[in-house]
Amino acid sequence: MTRKIWNGVLLCVLLLVSCSQEEIPANKFMQYAVSEFPAFDDADSRAVGTPDLGKTNWQKGDQILVSLTSQKYGTNTSVLNYDGVTWTSDVSLPYLVGETPDIKAVYAPAYQWTDGKLTLKENMMAGTEEYIEARCDIRNNTINLSFANAGRNYSRLRIATTPNLEFAFSANGFTPSGQSGAVNATYNLRADANGNAFLYGTFGQGASVSFLTNYVMTWAEHNFNTPTLAGKSYVLDATDNPKNHPYRKGDIVTLLKNPNGNCPGCGKPSDETPTGTIESVEKMENGTIIYSVKLDHCENTIRLQEAAISGKKHLYSIGDVVNCKKWTIEYCPKCGKLIMNYQATITGFRGIDAQDGKDVYWITRHCCGYKTSVSEIAITGLVDE
Repeated sequence: MTRKIWNGVLLCVLLLVSCSQEEIPANKFMQYAVSEFPAFDDADSRAVGTPDLGKTNWQKGDQILVSLTSQKYGTNTSVLNYDGVTWTSDVSLPYLVGETPDIKAVYAPAYQWTDGKLTLKENMMAGTEEYIEARCDIRNNTINLSFANAGRNYSRLRIATTPNLEFAFSANGFTPSGQSGAVNATYNLRADANGNAFLYGTFGQGASVSFLTNYVMTWAEHNFNTPTLAGKSYVLDATDNPKNHPYRKGDIVTLLKNPNGNCPGCGKPSDETPTGTIESVEKMENGTIIYSVKLDHCENTIRLQEAAISGKKHLYSIGDVVNCKKWTIEYCPKCGKLIMNYQATITGFRGIDAQDGKDVYWITRHCCGYKTSVSEIAITGLVDE
């Protein structure tokens, strides 16, 4: 009888030991060890704009997205937060004692966890931020994340332009960081205080990029004859501000008259001085500026250089944001606000005032979108002047 009792006690002890080894999560006091942040190699040594080495160290507020897959507990995710000194996470990532779980970690500011999957944050596009996958392992209940040895499988393109400039950037044949296939996409970017904006990814052989602004259609472009190299940084020179040039998209211009008197667009005889609207401005790789002008006479579009344009026909252009002034008390018929000093966008040219010969423009007021017309004498200048 005594032997049976001891056998039962021994069986219970063995069951408890077995349970503690297999069922109790091992990471109650888990720690994280994160390596230094890896820097980019510079593949383009040209001193264009203000050079920027990019991110070279971890900063307060940085986050790392971590997932751990256990045989028993499945896949769980967490976000590591850096407070400037240490990495912390309040989310438990359980796994069994003795097992080797599958751990993945990525530094990807454009992404977030959504139902256990990495998804882009709202208003973010792939390729606008880094996407660095770490090498991971567990030793002594510490998850080690090595970014220094992981490297990048993509390159960086630094776009050097005017500080704080907002612009669109077209990329064709571009594989964004964190993605597996090439895309043709247009990115809305804003240069920082140093005049730099960035794209992260791989530009394949034959890929092309174009720099677009509100003033021009294509301002700087480049075709990649060879693919960009992983871990390397490249630069596109878009520092020549289009505002430094006399004409831009939306300008109504007069052209030099053909010696034979024919319309430069259709070739038919015309006694009129050629006029038209600039639809786009393109800066060629050799620096030549090409204007595409839609002619008033025949509505054909021709491409020409600056020397063929004699001047602007009107003081302001379509798309200009202007300051306007009222000298009498007037309330907006749409929103009811008092109209004294206000801003508006020029949307078209209405004609010439018969009394004073001044230009009259169609505008859209910024207060509520009310559309009306205004004489040039009520316009006090461009908003950015």
